[in-house]
Amino acid sequence: MLIEHDDGGPRLESVYLENYVQPQLEGISMFAKGVRDCRSRDDFVRLIEVHLAAAYSSDRSQYRAARVEVLGLCQSHPHLATMVLQAHRNATRLLGDTFAVAQVRGWVPKPLDTEVLASWILGQINGRVLVEQDPTRTPDELAIWDRISIGAVLATLGVCRVGESTRGRWRRRRRATA
Repeated sequence: MLIEHDDGGPRLESVYLENYVQPQLEGISMFAKGVRDCRSRDDFVRLIEVHLAAAYSSDRSQYRAARVEVLGLCQSHPHLATMVLQAHRNATRLLGDTFAVAQVRGWVPKPLDTEVLASWILGQINGRVLVEQDPTRTPDELAIWDRISIGAVLATLGVCRVGESTRGRWRRRRRATA
């Protein structure tokens, strides 16, 4: 809901921006607490898997959709874009600081810039909207997307997990619908 500034410029009500920011910060805060409680790299890997699976869940689709909607509004509302950029910086700083703790513990490779890593992961989460908005995607395909994304995050962290190959499923579905 847009309202006018005294100078005539558009401003998003704080409630709308809060809906963009709050669920994300809550998830990051829970992840940060979990990282502090981890005792091993295996605990850390499991924590990432659990938190990303929760972030990709259909229960959270309304939050992803709201963030995408706000991002779209940013194109024509510079004041909103400034506010969202600051919120994104705060979120990536918090998540990046959390990954820095894991980096000190030896669970995240030293060369990785943890704030850039955090920004990329938040992009992965928001990017799931693209596949879940496609009405031709099945729940199985969304689950495959989730596994690929989680696998990409773990591979970036240097954790190689051998899992079920998803190639065959995509090919079989493509052949069946062709």
